[in-house]
Amino acid sequence: NIARWDGEKWQPMGDGFTTGVEALTLHDGELIAAGWFIGSGQTQISRVARWDGEEWQPMGEGLDRQVYALLDFDGDLIAGGFFNHSGETEVDRIARWDGESWQPMGEGFGATVFSLIQHDGEVIAGGDFTNSGETQMSRVARWDGENWHPMGEGFTGRVRDFAEFNGDLIAGGTFLRSGETEVNRIARWDGSEWQKVYATLHNVDFTSPVNTLYVHDDALIVGGFFQDYQQGIVNFVKYENNTLAPVYSLDMAWGLSDKAWTIISYQGDIVVGGEFVYAGQEKVNRIARWDGKSWHPMGDGFSGTVRSLAIYDGELIVGGWLTRSGETELSHIARWDGENWHPMGEGLNAWVMDLIAFNGDLIAGGSFTHSGETEVNRIARWDGEEWHPMGQGFNANWLTSLTEYDGDIIAAGLFTQSGATQVNGVARWDGENWHPMGDGFTFPSAVYDFTEYEGQLIAGGAMTGGSDDNPIRNIARWDGQNWQPFGDWPRGEILAISEYNGDLIAGGSFSFGDPVVNSIAHWDGENWQPKGSGLNGVVEDFIIDGDEIYIVGGFHTAGSNPAARFTIWGDMPTAAEDPVAQSPESFTLDQNYPNPFNPGTQIRFRIPESSHVTLTVYDMLGRQVAVIVDEVRVAGYHTVAFDATGLASGLYIYRLDAGSQAETRKMMLVR
Repeated sequence: NIARWDGEKWQPMGDGFTTGVEALTLHDGELIAAGWFIGSGQTQISRVARWDGEEWQPMGEGLDRQVYALLDFDGDLIAGGFFNHSGETEVDRIARWDGESWQPMGEGFGATVFSLIQHDGEVIAGGDFTNSGETQMSRVARWDGENWHPMGEGFTGRVRDFAEFNGDLIAGGTFLRSGETEVNRIARWDGSEWQKVYATLHNVDFTSPVNTLYVHDDALIVGGFFQDYQQGIVNFVKYENNTLAPVYSLDMAWGLSDKAWTIISYQGDIVVGGEFVYAGQEKVNRIARWDGKSWHPMGDGFSGTVRSLAIYDGELIVGGWLTRSGETELSHIARWDGENWHPMGEGLNAWVMDLIAFNGDLIAGGSFTHSGETEVNRIARWDGEEWHPMGQGFNANWLTSLTEYDGDIIAAGLFTQSGATQVNGVARWDGENWHPMGDGFTFPSAVYDFTEYEGQLIAGGAMTGGSDDNPIRNIARWDGQNWQPFGDWPRGEILAISEYNGDLIAGGSFSFGDPVVNSIAHWDGENWQPKGSGLNGVVEDFIIDGDEIYIVGGFHTAGSNPAARFTIWGDMPTAAEDPVAQSPESFTLDQNYPNPFNPGTQIRFRIPESSHVTLTVYDMLGRQVAVIVDEVRVAGYHTVAFDATGLASGLYIYRLDAGSQAETRKMMLVR
């Protein structure tokens, strides 16, 4: 449970402890440890201990329950936690070590203390408490040397940690408000009230608790489970000048800060569009150019989501929910002249979902109904100067996908009619009118992408149709007269589909058997198979460039590698490679996914040779709560499920033992 680094490797410190360590500090030249433990080797120690250079020693009668925080303050050692007593002395969640014994500090608190800090010459405590004796206070308090006092209106939820940064006191936790002020899990003390900390990107807030705060390299590092925090990549952001910004590691330096929707090859580079504001460490505002080594902005980017990309007349065209690029007003579609974004005529009045160049024109589809005063009904043609209708367009909802096939335009979406013509979600343009393609698909169905494969048109999406004995589920092929099923598709939607080196590749939001999420698959001529170990989130789009597939979406890992919403199948560092095809060369225990979880999660591990394997789960008291694997396993990669039904919320440790090797990781159950 505790180790020291000697400059080359980690070394044990005495006999360690029976269970977890929650806090460390220095006091009177000695290292102090505190947590859940009740002993070190044969020595009885109650939750707090000092290191004498050789062994861990008790400190008086210790404390009767968990200790979560330690603070060295004006020659005293302060401890905070869940405890109530030190021997017969009542200390109520906070206590002071006077060199011989633990003493109370005022009337203590009615609930757990999780964090302590010194600020402006006073001790500040944070946690779950709402009172100190008869004094009401909301989860944060200051000590004046005799009593505890509230700090402003405090918080509506738990305070988990503090930090002092550039003279400011910062608090993080689960709280959402301080009085009537929205602060959303992180706040700054201005001397009289708690104030909101602002975000630099979308100006949105943390969607998960702040668990830790730490000052490093003139920045405050904020840690937690921030997969849903739209500004960061994963788990860490930093605070500077009362604002928040992402922290990037080497692996994340070429990732995207939020979901990517679409990708295209343009003038030798890769262009990606979506909801992200940062690409790598560049602020790009929802569109970015990848030159093979780094990301670059394209002008001022956009104020809203980029949903579609196309090349027309040598220029890059972008569609989506675009109302502005810098100071330039836009109507959901724009063209790039190499330096800036420009409007295209009167634009379109709502979402542009797909774009295609066809016979010298640009075709746009989406949810729009007008271009200025011209009625266009979800599909429109750009002649180089203005937008024109294409027949009667479509009757409702969305046009989701466009393609060219056999000299015609094919359109698909959540519609059933073009004028009086029944088209059932997919239609063909003959130059004058829209025509049905067989029976189409059952409403509501949506085709999200098309491709040609072995001379046939293939449609992928979220569709049903066909007959009872020949049903269509999410993928279909056009036989010239009607739509037919194409293999036995697993559960989930197809969002992108294309041919690649003679294979048919599909991406989307789907799973194959054991993996939690795979999201990318290939057709082997008879069946759909997962491609490699896949990605841990949705694939929204991909393009083929030489022997590589550039993939974008909402994922965080590709295979076992970090891949923040952008990855490459090939020889790149974050390739979505197939590890099952490799000979396992090392012993590896991966982080469980999802994490946090409720109540199920998946754990993946790798063993270099066949051996007896145990995979065991422990609580933070060191008690065994589950054995997931206890059997001989062959060399290679293995994924197993863990169901935590019946266990309480909290932090757990899972340990893998195989042969002479062992590894542990932590996971969080949140109910």
